[in-house]
Amino acid sequence: MTTWNPIEKGVITTLSNGNLTAYDIFQHSSVKSTDPKTSGKWFCEVKVDALNYNCIGIGSSNLPMTSSITTSVNYFYYYYDGRKSNSNLPTSYAPAYAVGDIIGILIDFDNGTLTFFKNGVNLGVAFDNINKLTDFCIIASSGTTTGHGGFTANFGETPFKYTPNSNDLPLGTKSYDDSKYISHESKSFVLHNGIYKKYTGKIPSDGGQKLIAPMTKPSQNGMTITQSSYDVTYYGYLATSPTSGWISSSVATPTNPEWITIDFGFGNEKVVTAYEAKTYASTAYITKHKFQGSNNGTDFVDLLDIKESIPNSVKKYEFTNETAYRYYRLYAYGSSGGNGRASLNGFQLIQKPTPIINPFWSDFSITPPSATQFSKHGMESLAPFTRGITFLDPTAMTERNDVLGGGEVGKVFSKTIDLKKHLDIRSIKIEVKL
Repeated sequence: MTTWNPIEKGVITTLSNGNLTAYDIFQHSSVKSTDPKTSGKWFCEVKVDALNYNCIGIGSSNLPMTSSITTSVNYFYYYYDGRKSNSNLPTSYAPAYAVGDIIGILIDFDNGTLTFFKNGVNLGVAFDNINKLTDFCIIASSGTTTGHGGFTANFGETPFKYTPNSNDLPLGTKSYDDSKYISHESKSFVLHNGIYKKYTGKIPSDGGQKLIAPMTKPSQNGMTITQSSYDVTYYGYLATSPTSGWISSSVATPTNPEWITIDFGFGNEKVVTAYEAKTYASTAYITKHKFQGSNNGTDFVDLLDIKESIPNSVKKYEFTNETAYRYYRLYAYGSSGGNGRASLNGFQLIQKPTPIINPFWSDFSITPPSATQFSKHGMESLAPFTRGITFLDPTAMTERNDVLGGGEVGKVFSKTIDLKKHLDIRSIKIEVKL
């Protein structure tokens, strides 16, 4: 299910209603959707719940939600006062919107256009260059550093309030959650030797999902964070915050280690292959640590052993791991600095990336597919079979009296054509130069 992303959001922004309603949105606390896209045609709606210099649109999946993005070259949005903006270049676009209005967002990433709707009325193409992005999410932000903006999103799980006329949509437009088509479709199979086949293009890796949203209490979003000790109010869960952090109450040594443990809960084990961390306090930094996994919270396996200081900027640590663990622990056995203690923030665990799947053919059916099967399983593109003109390398003519009958004299040439490379030959033009 596609929702607002509980991990990729500002610290102050709160989510409710199954993570479909986002509140407390302002300039340094934005929110993006899950399920970033790299191609295709998509539609969703957002309802304006609270107005606070709201911005709604699309942006790169790597845009930070904890700093201002409204001037970014990678954020395209419809501003609350009716302007549109990208790269800090606001221009007139459409009417202003208010609380209760439904904003439709139509993304044709294949052709590079972004179009907005207001209460079912098409406002026209706002941008025609969005495919300069490598990917995108739906992103809600604000143009001010105070106040409380809010949106409720419908990515397609329920019927849209104002579904556009399918004839006015690009062919193949889907709801943003990929659950349904809302325009006409063009789907195909290839019939070969009595079997209907389909081609699946290369499926990229997801790059590894970040697993921890910034936490404001020890147990949140199904996870619990505990720590060996803490200095006054610097709890372990604050290590997940970009603005606060954890500080231990004592020096970390091999005989008196300091640690932070993340518990994903029973039945929710994760295969983690990387983590991010940085030092929180310059007077307290970790000089030696291990990263460990466990499934009972007592017996931990060393996954990585680092004998150098964690820097004061976020560093990513990667390692090989094929086991799903319930518990992960950063185990500090050396610390230094003004007070000699351990500190941490920007702490993040990263799940093992899904593998790249190379293009492949698969058999689908020996009987003609139904309309439903075409809609659900058919190929959206016949790009693998696009026809074109192929020029073969010139072949010199040679004396071949042996193949010419009746004492004739002349030159001939021959060329072998690989039909596996040129499977759809309709005509051949031969050019002879004397």
